[in-house]
Amino acid sequence: MAKLLDKSAIVTGVDAQEVSEVGELSQGRLTWLRFKRNKLAVIGGIGLIVLYILVALGPFLASNDYMFQNQDYLYGPPTPITFIGPDGKLGLRPYTFEVSTRLDPEAFK
Repeated sequence: MAKLLDKSAIVTGVDAQEVSEVGELSQGRLTWLRFKRNKLAVIGGIGLIVLYILVALGPFLASNDYMFQNQDYLYGPPTPITFIGPDGKLGLRPYTFEVSTRLDPEAFK
């Protein structure tokens, strides 16, 4: 029986001990080993993890509520987001400076 197992292992290029170890692995471990062999699946899994992290950090990264709209400045450009506050120190949260509008008399000529 051992000769038959060794002969089949030679034909497939796999050692007989490796064949017996596969039978001892759990279904989850076999699935993980198969998943790791596919590079596209690993890249997709990493991308999915990054997206989940961004979703979890969304409220922290957003400077305002998603429904907030400044009615006085509807047609103005978006304000730049910075991590430097009005005191000039680097902060952990994103910060936007106050928007001020003024008319340029030179532009109306």
